[in-house]
Amino acid sequence: MGSGILGWQGRFWITDPGYQQYRPGDERDYTLGVQAHNAPVIGGTAQTVRAARVLLLETNAHGWQHARMDLDLSACYRGLPAGASVQRELWMINDGGQAVVARDTFDSLGKDVTVTNSWQGGNHLAWAFQQGWTRLSDGQHALWVGTIPGALEAAGLTRHPGTRGPLTLTQNATLPEGQGARWWVFWCDPKAGWTPPSVEVREGILALKPPGASQAAWSVGSQ
Repeated sequence: MGSGILGWQGRFWITDPGYQQYRPGDERDYTLGVQAHNAPVIGGTAQTVRAARVLLLETNAHGWQHARMDLDLSACYRGLPAGASVQRELWMINDGGQAVVARDTFDSLGKDVTVTNSWQGGNHLAWAFQQGWTRLSDGQHALWVGTIPGALEAAGLTRHPGTRGPLTLTQNATLPEGQGARWWVFWCDPKAGWTPPSVEVREGILALKPPGASQAAWSVGSQ
């Protein structure tokens, strides 16, 4: 619940296994594993309960050019401390460019908890790592993936036994106080350039500026 896929230019760039293999073996282990989906894994615990709640769904005055969805995922995990909170906010932007921004906000998870995110790339994409960002390309277009705070590194890229093609990028983050926010940015680059966008977070607002732009193209978020 809260796991998403990203489609653009007639293909999927961020995917999900999307099925359960019932025959025992590597493929079943892969499709049921903790890295099979991109919702947060908390202290090694993945979601096992279908209990996500939609808190907000809104668009701006231009229709579906900007869309925001807020999800409460807290009840999807078994064994979290009492009062623990896991929320995912999504902004989908299609206005002078395309991007998806996700913010995962955690509270009362316990000290030094590790939060893990795993993202499945589409088949037959080339992966590269540049300035802390991940670049996926089909040779004509590129998708840039970044996280704040932190950086993405090639050491986090694996191919699981049993996969039918997708590679998995995994990133771990430790929350010393069991709370905090982590941002994920997916920027669609129609020119397939080699420079990632610039992003900055101030007071709960993320500003994204494409390469060569004089100012931020979009700002999303709130305190």
